[in-house]
Amino acid sequence: MATSGGLRRRHGLVLAGLAPLLGCEPARTAHRIDADWHRQALLQGHVAHWLRVAPTANGAFRSGFTRSWQARPGAGLSVELTHQARLIVALLAGHEASQDPQHLRAAEAGGRFLLAHLRDPVHGGFFHQVRLDGSLQADAKRGYGHAFALLALSELARVSTERDWAEAAVQTWQTIATQLLDAQGGLVSDADRRFVHAQGDARTQNPSMHLFEALLALAQVPQADAAAQGLQGARRLGNWVVSDWVQGEADGGAHLPEWYDGRWKPRRDGGGYIDLGHQFEWVHLLTNATRLGVSPTLAAVAERLLQFATGKGYDDIDGGCFNRVLPGGEVDRRKGWWQQAECLHGLMVAAHATQRPELWRRVEQTLTWVQRTLIDATHGGWRPGAECLDRGCDDLQPDPYHMAQMHRAAWRLAG
Repeated sequence: MATSGGLRRRHGLVLAGLAPLLGCEPARTAHRIDADWHRQALLQGHVAHWLRVAPTANGAFRSGFTRSWQARPGAGLSVELTHQARLIVALLAGHEASQDPQHLRAAEAGGRFLLAHLRDPVHGGFFHQVRLDGSLQADAKRGYGHAFALLALSELARVSTERDWAEAAVQTWQTIATQLLDAQGGLVSDADRRFVHAQGDARTQNPSMHLFEALLALAQVPQADAAAQGLQGARRLGNWVVSDWVQGEADGGAHLPEWYDGRWKPRRDGGGYIDLGHQFEWVHLLTNATRLGVSPTLAAVAERLLQFATGKGYDDIDGGCFNRVLPGGEVDRRKGWWQQAECLHGLMVAAHATQRPELWRRVEQTLTWVQRTLIDATHGGWRPGAECLDRGCDDLQPDPYHMAQMHRAAWRLAG
C-alpha cells in the first residue's frame, strides 16, 4: 500500500491532466444526460408522493411508508432530525426542478419546524428526535443528524428568499465546530444533550463526509460572510481527509476506509471494511469542491478514489456498484438502492469533468440497470435493493435524499 506521502506526490501529476477539464464543455455533457428525464423521475417518482404523505400542518414530516405509500405499523409517530432535514433537501430539489412554489413552501415549513422544535433552546444544537407535536422524545446530539441539519439550512439559505436561514446555518456550523468535533477535527457520532461525547475509540467517516457536503452547500449561499465560513470549513476538513484518511493503493488508486480508531487510524480488525457507495460519494464531493475553489488537489484524489471504486466495486456486467470490500479483500456483491444513486452521481460528475468515454458508458449502463431494477413504475419511488425483483424484500419506501441529489446533479451538469 502506498504511503500518504506517495499519495501527495501523485496529486500534481493527476491534477495536471484534469485541470483543463474541470469546468468543461456542458454541450458535450448535455447530449449524454437526459435532463428532462431526471427532472420527471425526481418530481413524479419521488417528490409528488412525499409531498402528499409526509407534511403535517405544523411542518413536521412523517416517515415510514410502504411501497404503496401507506403508513407502516408503528411508524411515523416521531420526527427524527436526519429524516426531517433530508426531506427538506429533497423538496428543495423538487422546487428547483419545477419552480412549483408548493415544494418551496413545504420545505420552508419543514425548516421552521426544525428550528422551533428540534433545536435545543438551552444548550444549542439539535435534538435527535421529537414527537409529531414537537414535544421532546430523545435529547441526544448526533453528528450525522447535525450534518444534515446544516445541509438543509444551507440549501434553504441558497434557494429561499427568507433572510434568516443563512444566520441559522452559520449558527449550526459554529455549534458543530465548537461542540461536536473531536480533538482531531472529525465529527463525532454521539453526544448527550450537553455535548459530552460518548466514550469509545471507534470513529466512522460517514458523519464527516456529510459535514463536508453541508459545508460545500454553505459555501454556495448568497450571503458572502456565511459562504466564506462554509468555504473555510470545507477547506480545513477536506485537506485533513485527503492527507490523513485516504489510503493509497500500489496501482495508483486510493480508498477511504469506513472505520477508524480514536486517533483516526484505519481499523485493521473485522470492522475495517470499505464502503463502495461512499467511495463514489467522495468522488463527486471532492470534484465539486475543486470546482468551488476549496482546494486544487481534491480532484486528483477524487480521480484515485474513482479508480479504486470502479476497479474493485463496479459491476461491469450489469452496471451499478457492489456493497463493500471486506477486510480480507473479498467483495460483498449485494447492490442496495442508495449505493446505486451515489454510484450514478459520482460517475456523472467524473464523466462530465473528464469526458472519458468509458465513464459515459458506465453512466449509461448504470442508469439502464437502475431503470430496470430499482425504479418502481407501479407505486413510484425506488425498490430497496436489487433482490426485490427476485424475492421478497422490505415493504418500504427509501428516503428520497440520495436520489434527489443525484437527479439534481444530472440536470445541472446538462446545463
